[in-house]
Amino acid sequence: MTSGDRGAPARVVVTVDLRGGAPGPADFREARSLVTTAQGRTSTRAGEWLRQHYDGGLVLMQRRTNENLLFTSRVPLGDVVYEGDRDEWTADLHDPAGDVHWLVMDAGDPSTGAPADQVWLDLHDRVLTGGYEPVYQDGPIAVYHR
Repeated sequence: MTSGDRGAPARVVVTVDLRGGAPGPADFREARSLVTTAQGRTSTRAGEWLRQHYDGGLVLMQRRTNENLLFTSRVPLGDVVYEGDRDEWTADLHDPAGDVHWLVMDAGDPSTGAPADQVWLDLHDRVLTGGYEPVYQDGPIAVYHR
């Protein structure tokens, strides 16, 4: 190699696994099929609604079952309390009214085998007693705001 020959430019490839967060190549056919299902369309609509109405504050949302909604909403990840936050997640599922302004819950769909998320399981029966008001509902997905 001569001093004038710089060789080929360096290239960086980043891969993302949309199924569970583990490193690996993304399967874009699988990702595209997610948003073309009824559940995918419902979560996309909910995410778009949240993007238009989110005015700050913490959002309590089970991330594992709401990835599409979270991505579509563009809520900053630092504002989302999810199962990876361990202590805060557990505390906010017990008593969200101290810190959380938004609750996103998915009741699931027994006809398709989709289970309810943990936010719905822990809070749906008592959410209105914590000063939260329903602000969005589409199928199994509900959003509450305080």
